[in-house]
Amino acid sequence: MNSKQYPNILIVSHNPLSDSQSNGKTLSSFFKGYPKDKVAQLFLTMENPDYTITDKFYRIQDTEILKCFLKRQKTAGKVIDKNEEDSVVQRKTILHKNKVYLFIRNIFQQRLPLALLFRDILWNMDYWKTDSLKQWLKEQSPDIVFFQSSNSPFLFRIVKWICGELDIPMIMQTTDDYVTLNFSLDPFYFLHVRSIKKWYTWAVEKAHCVVAIGDLMASEYKRRFGGNYLVAMNSVEIEDVAKYQYQGDAIRLLYAGNLGLNRWKVLSLLGHCLAELREENIKGELSIYSIVEPEGKAAEALNLPPYMSFKGRLNQEQLKQAKEASDILVHVEAFDRKNKHITRLSISTKIPEYMQSGRCILAIGPSDVASINYLESNEMAMVVTDPEKGKLKESLRRIIMDEQERIHFADRAREIAVERHSINTIKDMIYDAIIDAVEKNK
Repeated sequence: MNSKQYPNILIVSHNPLSDSQSNGKTLSSFFKGYPKDKVAQLFLTMENPDYTITDKFYRIQDTEILKCFLKRQKTAGKVIDKNEEDSVVQRKTILHKNKVYLFIRNIFQQRLPLALLFRDILWNMDYWKTDSLKQWLKEQSPDIVFFQSSNSPFLFRIVKWICGELDIPMIMQTTDDYVTLNFSLDPFYFLHVRSIKKWYTWAVEKAHCVVAIGDLMASEYKRRFGGNYLVAMNSVEIEDVAKYQYQGDAIRLLYAGNLGLNRWKVLSLLGHCLAELREENIKGELSIYSIVEPEGKAAEALNLPPYMSFKGRLNQEQLKQAKEASDILVHVEAFDRKNKHITRLSISTKIPEYMQSGRCILAIGPSDVASINYLESNEMAMVVTDPEKGKLKESLRRIIMDEQERIHFADRAREIAVERHSINTIKDMIYDAIIDAVEKNK
């Protein structure tokens, strides 16, 4: 790959490049192996980036935009580097003790349409359009924008401004479905979705191609918006893995990933099923890992020792070791209408990682959500599509008691991971699309 010619790439996304966080991890897998000086990223969250792919980052945060609006500072955004990591951790610790911040963050996490519209208004005041950002973009001299889209119209606007200022092409990646209307009596919801659809229509027309997370998303969006599509789930290094062998008194279940979108409620149900099965002397213990620590009801619901407990965050190597020490890897999606609507076309970034791990997968969620359907239709997991506790207990009892079935699912999933999710295959596809876009723009 080092013999290839690499254009300068600017990644624009909410989340930073990461070795553990879902969307950031997918971005990192796309650009792993690129020369570090050829990749830069503009992102919006407080999380620290992973510096494996590049050292060139520019961050703009909601808190900075709000401070500008309140006249507490003049501009938003700055260049960041590794020396910032400790200060970011300290700021997050302070903010998590601030009740006003936690209240506002909770509103945004619930994706309340009025809050999203207000947020968009603040960003559209252009506090981010600074001399500092312009200078940084000039220094990076990108040949193309790789845009990981979101439910925020203002991020599309930033991308449009960058592409226009620099006269460069764009490739868009889309992961979740924010453009399909769901039933709601909230008029602000319709205003928000209308805005997103308008910007999505612009982005598809502007983009050299759209990278969709799965076949279902690509086919539906092509029908609705037109455009050219590639399908690229998270890719993985196909590595040798320790052969599965049951050890110990209790089956070890592991969940590693996002707890949002009501996934924590499904995990809580799983934990209570494990507690009830213990009365039958069927022993299972669920360990939960996430980069975002649960709070309030979620924190309380996810701690039911010894059957279930939240154990913090893991880096990539620690996560690999935790998987190897587990018997069953858990994937969940919420059953409620709102969150099912959001995730129905999405495939979790951790699924290919689970598939290649050599461990059995237990998947719980609606059958018409793409990630659950992918595992079920390819017979790669023990899949539970009914939220009724009795059905889940029945499937749990079966997979805990039957070691051969666990081995069957593990072998089947790894076989398909090798066939469809090799990092080199996905990287080459993204690279070819980037080169084609840059050449055509010339």
